[in-house]
Amino acid sequence: MAVKNLWVVMPVYNEEEAVSAVIEEWQKCLSENVEQFTFCIINDGSKDGTLGILRKYEARYKEIKIIDKPNSGHGQTCIYGYQLALDNGAEWIFQ
Repeated sequence: MAVKNLWVVMPVYNEEEAVSAVIEEWQKCLSENVEQFTFCIINDGSKDGTLGILRKYEARYKEIKIIDKPNSGHGQTCIYGYQLALDNGAEWIFQ
């Protein structure tokens, strides 16, 4: 079974130290194994340099979608991402 229109939703908050390694690992795995995907990274109001790093990845990879929003906590940010994925026709959603 081919997985199509997969969304990976990843909330982040003040992850400037670790986010690059996580994005690189996910992007590599997804691009090697999934035909059609969106890697949606939601910046939950980070106060460090996380957003700047995310914007660089968004410019580099067409599959990466960055959402920047005010802080609302991990759970609410996950729900926000799931709803966004569903609104965009996602058939599969992972976190």
